[in-house]
Amino acid sequence: MKSILFVTRDIASSNNHGVKIREIGIARQLNKHFHVDIAYQNYSCLENIDDLPFRKLIYIPNSKLEVLIRTLKSFFTCSSFHKRFINYKLINFIESSEYDFVYFSWIYTAINIQNIRSAKFFITDLVDANSLHYSESNPKSVFRKIYYSLEKERLLQEEILCLNKSDITILSTIKEREYLEETRKNDGHKNILVVTNGVDIPEKNLITKPTILSEFRIGFIGSLNWYPNQEAVEILIEEIFPPLKKQFGNLQLYIIGRENPSIQAKFSNVPDLFFTGFIENLEEILPSIDMMIFPLKVASGIQNKLITSFAYGIPAIFPPRMIFQPEMDHLKELCVATDSKSYIDKASRLINSHELRSEIATWSRNFVEEHLSWERTTEQLVNYLKDNANKL
Repeated sequence: MKSILFVTRDIASSNNHGVKIREIGIARQLNKHFHVDIAYQNYSCLENIDDLPFRKLIYIPNSKLEVLIRTLKSFFTCSSFHKRFINYKLINFIESSEYDFVYFSWIYTAINIQNIRSAKFFITDLVDANSLHYSESNPKSVFRKIYYSLEKERLLQEEILCLNKSDITILSTIKEREYLEETRKNDGHKNILVVTNGVDIPEKNLITKPTILSEFRIGFIGSLNWYPNQEAVEILIEEIFPPLKKQFGNLQLYIIGRENPSIQAKFSNVPDLFFTGFIENLEEILPSIDMMIFPLKVASGIQNKLITSFAYGIPAIFPPRMIFQPEMDHLKELCVATDSKSYIDKASRLINSHELRSEIATWSRNFVEEHLSWERTTEQLVNYLKDNANKL
């Protein structure tokens, strides 16, 4: 059986941990067909180690002093932020190893590829095109605008470098692939594969909703440590929730994810608003949520918010950018919004119609079962590696 070294910043088996969901989901599927060893660099984030069914977990820490020095250098010289994560111990380990494939998860580990001289079969999962994320963003902060403007070009060059050095590059959506293919001026390389995030599908009895609702619960999932989530939550609380609350009265709003003290303090007096903090097991709260609203201005990359809502049969209203497969196009009329007014209008329609919510919930659940199991989303990647394994 061929072997893969799966390189990550840190490894966790959490069910609700951002990019970790993607890493664990893909690594578990690869481990069914290859010997997978995990090389991780951040011990402090290791969780539930006994739950990880891999052959080896190899700890290759980066020097904290070197990271600090490179961080200061990037700040004072306006150089790439990600280069501070170059790990020469990891590079030496890879160059001296005999793995058939080396899989880099995310730009934070893929940045090492530029310094590896030995011939390896490299797989780079960029997850999303961060340069596109920065290009699409229009933050309120002048400082953040300047930073994004400077950083997006450096990020783009790093992403192109990873594409050119990798035997195959993975992205999470078709939009990201099209963006990078266009940016590369159609140079003839066809080594970009789309691997949509999958989801662990909950039991069907978790998504049963009552016909008559005494309290209607609106939800938002996302860490408030991430700026696009902060921006979206402020729009939701200030512009969308108040008119809906005035119209329907019996509404509650739940912000589910890592807390941000400044945002919580800002909205501490808003009635029927609840910040849950990080919840490890989402089954504890999602079955009680009746609708999700995601007024994100930046919605590139993995769509865990929407995928999770679909898996639990929760109708969601979201921006056009969150449509990640053609099968979702029919949702545009019912669920896609572009400004606060359209979010309010579409939310009102769903709140008023149990039948419509049930219709969307049923479609969402069926869509997840048909397209978004981890076996299905990683099938093309596994087959590609099997084909190339026979050539090694």
